[in-house]
Amino acid sequence: MQTNFRRRIFVFLLVAQGVLVIALAITLGRINNDAEVTLTERLLSANASESAEAIRSHLEPAEAIVDLTADLLTASDLEDAALENAFSEALQRTPQISGVFLASPDGDFFFVNREDEGFSRKLTNVDGAQRTTVIDLFDESGNRTDSFEDPTDTYDPTGRPWFIEAVDVETNSIWTEPYVFFTSQQLGITSARAVTRDTGLAGVVGVDVELGALSDFLAELNRGNEGGTVLVDELGNVIAHPNSELLREPEGDGFRPVSIAEFGDTYAQSAAALLLDEMVGVDEGVIDFFDEDQGESKVAFESVELGEVTWTLAVYAPSDSIVSELVDARGRERSVAAIVGLIGILLAGVIMYPATRDIDELAESASTDELTGLANRRTIMSEASALARGTGSRAIALIDIDYFKQVNTEHGHPAGDEVLRVLSAKISNALPVGASVGRIDGEEFLVLLPDHDSAAAEAAAEHLRQVIGAEPVTFANRDIDITISVGIAATTKQSSQEALVRAADLALREAKASGRDTVVVSSETGRTPSAA
Repeated sequence: MQTNFRRRIFVFLLVAQGVLVIALAITLGRINNDAEVTLTERLLSANASESAEAIRSHLEPAEAIVDLTADLLTASDLEDAALENAFSEALQRTPQISGVFLASPDGDFFFVNREDEGFSRKLTNVDGAQRTTVIDLFDESGNRTDSFEDPTDTYDPTGRPWFIEAVDVETNSIWTEPYVFFTSQQLGITSARAVTRDTGLAGVVGVDVELGALSDFLAELNRGNEGGTVLVDELGNVIAHPNSELLREPEGDGFRPVSIAEFGDTYAQSAAALLLDEMVGVDEGVIDFFDEDQGESKVAFESVELGEVTWTLAVYAPSDSIVSELVDARGRERSVAAIVGLIGILLAGVIMYPATRDIDELAESASTDELTGLANRRTIMSEASALARGTGSRAIALIDIDYFKQVNTEHGHPAGDEVLRVLSAKISNALPVGASVGRIDGEEFLVLLPDHDSAAAEAAAEHLRQVIGAEPVTFANRDIDITISVGIAATTKQSSQEALVRAADLALREAKASGRDTVVVSSETGRTPSAA
């Protein structure tokens, strides 16, 4: 199951990246070379679209980490070591993110954060009025270099914007508006999603992206020294710009986001002012504007949608430089988009490899009897249905432990559990090749015998009876003698699971009525008792 699941994830990511590349190639291929004006406008518009797609691709790995981790935590709890491994791998494989975390409704917080030379792990536990915060530092190789408790830490994740918004949305991942990160005091955005189970809210998982990192990525998409790009949120705050130093202003003891109206790049101001003044809409194509320093220019707007959040990307350049500048930039952007897509695929593989172990365990627990390790009733009955519908000689055997209730009464339920475990192992080891067994009730087992007529099935059951009765089960230095009664039903025609089980059950009842420790073949195929 693990291999198939991982393969489906890989195929999906490869197809998604392929579709993106094809879509971008088609967009650029449609540029009309007939007229310079048309060409420049289409180039600018196409690069705005491509840049928006590149930004989405740049941020999608963070969103994918959030969704994947939330899905896994919804299905089952992960140990701290598994979380730390997944989070630290995410940081190493995805340079655009700065931190990964998990917060619980009571204030517990598990946070892995990128540092200058390695990463740190913060673990906050809240128990009523008691609060402890332990911070561990690791080098680039994952070796712990320091560990200390921080009694001054007062961070409450439940009051942060990402926690509140994720809980409100509940089922989908969200992106926050820009805000100041508590730990680094850097401006950033967060993708987060609530983890809900049948019992209610279990926590919120999230990924931090510093605006400086997003701006560095945006610098790779820059149109050149004469043009530029700027990303603005719905409130008019600048999210990203090639010059990340312009993104924040001091306020009190910290910082605040900068609106485009007070932004330090006047060229970006001139371009974005068209949008902010509501003179145009983002779907009106390329717009002409004038800047005192750059002269006649053009700007193209493109929406960047992430969940419920919509940002606007403005791509602008002097009219006479667009063609030469954007042709070079297009090749760089495609390379960056391909690298980001590859990083996303590699990251998905790194996270899914250990995570699918939990999925495998869930699948196994759904088909296996917890006490004995045999197939459970649902699984063995499904196999019995397939056997009954088949062709050729085939049989089933119902096994019941004689006087099992007496074992529980005289020796206790732990002894009864040990008897069930030992007998399950004996039955599994003594089965003929191709046969299978499952536990269908407290002390009752169902054996499937393909390619067995009634005589062969009776011989196999007799062998099981002798193996089990040959030696007692030892528990707490006491020997417990165990025997079994077996009812067999065999057929050579198409049948149903219900008919075969009913016939075997009648034979089992006869075996128990005749004194137990006996094998009886159903009257439908002839009956032969064999007893010790």
